[in-house]
Amino acid sequence: MTLNKLTEIKNSILANKKFKKIKNDDREIRLILKNVDVIDPYSIEEYIANDGYLAAYKALTEMNRESIIEEIKKSGLRGRSGGAFPTGIKWSFSLSVEADEKYIICNADEGIPGDFIDRILLEKDPHAIVEGLIIGAIANDANKGYFYIRKEYLAAHKTIEKAIFAARKLGFLGKNIFDQGYDFDIEIRIGAGSYVCGEETALMESIEGKRGTSRAKPPFPAVRGLFGKPTCVNNVKTLASVTKIILNGAESFNKYGTENSKGTNIFSISGKVKKPGFYELPLGISIRELIFGICQGPLAGKTITSVLVGGPAGGFVSEDKWNSPLDYDLFHINRTMLGAGGIVVIDETICIVDMCLMFLEFGLEESCGKCSPCRYGTKKQIAILKSIIEGKGKPEDLEELKNLSEHILSSSLCGLGMSTSFPLLSALMNYEELFIEHLNHKCRANVCKCGENND
Repeated sequence: MTLNKLTEIKNSILANKKFKKIKNDDREIRLILKNVDVIDPYSIEEYIANDGYLAAYKALTEMNRESIIEEIKKSGLRGRSGGAFPTGIKWSFSLSVEADEKYIICNADEGIPGDFIDRILLEKDPHAIVEGLIIGAIANDANKGYFYIRKEYLAAHKTIEKAIFAARKLGFLGKNIFDQGYDFDIEIRIGAGSYVCGEETALMESIEGKRGTSRAKPPFPAVRGLFGKPTCVNNVKTLASVTKIILNGAESFNKYGTENSKGTNIFSISGKVKKPGFYELPLGISIRELIFGICQGPLAGKTITSVLVGGPAGGFVSEDKWNSPLDYDLFHINRTMLGAGGIVVIDETICIVDMCLMFLEFGLEESCGKCSPCRYGTKKQIAILKSIIEGKGKPEDLEELKNLSEHILSSSLCGLGMSTSFPLLSALMNYEELFIEHLNHKCRANVCKCGENND
């Protein structure tokens, strides 16, 4: 496949089809969502017509591994999942390790309640993720890649499978890709429904056919990962961003965002708001502008009482912090993480104390159980919180909850175990009065059975 052939396909499609432009709001900037609801996700020709696979071709013919990684570093791209680790640095670690075989993995195991952007990209722009994986493979000197897709994402499995088949048919995957002497191919693995397999080491255990439990680090995956070989694991949105950065240059990406959080992010907003949905916006937009501007505020007659950022791995943000920028420094001001960009809007009909219990029960159910902080600590948190919700709590319970949460946060084996306590810690920090009211047999939302009036 030559540049002339790519151009020929592009011109053939454009001669017969005019693509529409979609924006939900004038403030939205569609870089990663450029093709969503614009092209037919099953048509590789339409993807090529919108400059598809030109970035991969450019990476192979005009750049070397070091220059690809340097461009990603210059862009300021950070992982678009929970950890937000700089992508270029992550790739440089993997490249620096000598090995006879290396792997690259797309983590498409989107299991956090409130997050649904990976699914949209996988279903509606699959070739952007395939192309991002090809570029990552070239940069990391990997010859084998994997898609690890959440079990419930049946439509995403289908679109990715067809995208891989179409790319292989045109010579973008397999032996001698793009006729440039480089071999790279991709396989799909379907998760078994485990939330913890969203953590990269548990994900690799699952691909190897083992039970999905987290590994102790170090060694890190870049040194000893899948099948004991250097491995790079990237999120769906990260790989989609890579494609745009290599095609258009780092400056086209890092002109958006903040000093430490460059580019755009896709936010998925659900809950008690007039206009839920997904929006691609510059990192650094305030919570208030997103919720009251773009999402048009609360439902009729209701009042927004809190905003949950990051789902069960994030935290509750109180009104006094709604002017805070949505970026990767959010943790320092609120003990919460932006995560993958999932946001749930809460009004007075929802009890935050009850939500904390729900998230802890979710964390316990989904824990791999390998380490004692998760296995025993979360059970103890749940027991104390249930006692408070049932009207049997004591004032000293709040301090014990804080201490337990801090201990779990500092000693769990993996990031998912650590983050389980974020919602509770943020709620205790920002809404302690609600817990105290429960101790006094009152639930504002009239949800919990902690008093005679809440049966």
